[in-house]
Amino acid sequence: MTTQASTPLPNGVTLQDIDGGANYYCSHGFTYACNAGWDNASFFPIGAWLTPLGSQADINRWKDLGLNTAFAISNPEGTNLPLIKSNGLNVVLQNGEISRFSNIGSETVGINSCDECGDYAGAVTTPLSTTFKCTAGWSFLVD
Repeated sequence: MTTQASTPLPNGVTLQDIDGGANYYCSHGFTYACNAGWDNASFFPIGAWLTPLGSQADINRWKDLGLNTAFAISNPEGTNLPLIKSNGLNVVLQNGEISRFSNIGSETVGINSCDECGDYAGAVTTPLSTTFKCTAGWSFLVD
């Protein structure tokens, strides 16, 4: 579906709905992301990679910066997931570190299945299919 912008766009430029539709997470059973508001048009996940979130001071700093989603966490054993949840923040965990968390809940909206897949230097001279060491991508949790 093509939509009209509220301000004029350059000639030849049109907007269209995002892939999967405006209610992608809710309509595909990704309950945690749906309940966290990921389908809300005013929401965009903004966060940092591999940062600690173990105290209310950490959470307050994130909120002051307008951050709402942690992408991987640098200290799983020192992370307070219930505190993250109670403050309305989201988490996308690293697949290889899930076993280091003892209290994963609905704050965890997804899992990063792989980080830095493949040999990027090798990919320049060899086919990508021969250099990938894991499957890249995100998985969203289904309740």
